[in-house]
Amino acid sequence: MRLVDWLRIMFGSGGGAPAPPPTAPPHPPTDSPVGPTRPPEFDQAALVAALLDAHNRLRATALRINLALNTAAFHHSISMALSGQLSHTGPDGSTLGQRLHRVEYSYSAAGENIAARYKTVASVVAGWMNSPGHRANILNPAFTEVGFGVAMRADGTTYWTACFGRPAAGASTAEVATVILDLPGPLFGED
Repeated sequence: MRLVDWLRIMFGSGGGAPAPPPTAPPHPPTDSPVGPTRPPEFDQAALVAALLDAHNRLRATALRINLALNTAAFHHSISMALSGQLSHTGPDGSTLGQRLHRVEYSYSAAGENIAARYKTVASVVAGWMNSPGHRANILNPAFTEVGFGVAMRADGTTYWTACFGRPAAGASTAEVATVILDLPGPLFGED
């Protein structure tokens, strides 16, 4: 089974305090091109698979995808794209812990990486790895699960979120079938 296909059937689990967000979210160099067009392969499942692979190549122990974390990350990326603001605080004032509570993810450890304006998985992961706080989240052995979300504004600005977690003791993990949905057209500048 291909990883992209497997990601369509993910694991969810139903808090401890999240890790403080890294300071100064990374941005690509100002000379990097930012285009107003939708990436040709903007497929959430493929992006999640590529992000998971890129993260696991850097870690001593592999992360696994969690549906609840994926949902929280995806919704946060959409919120940032809609508001045009890169922030660990949601437009409604929500914190990572509150967003994880909304998706019923009980955790003993949690952290979040965000970024904007990167065009590829390789470039956003490199940006995170060049930022001490973001690198610490990627490499943190306390985190066993992850979820990713990517959203793009009509002007081409791409927002990336990685939500890391470790389920709370006694939290159950149930197999849940899901379809990873693409974003609505207006975010891509489509009618």
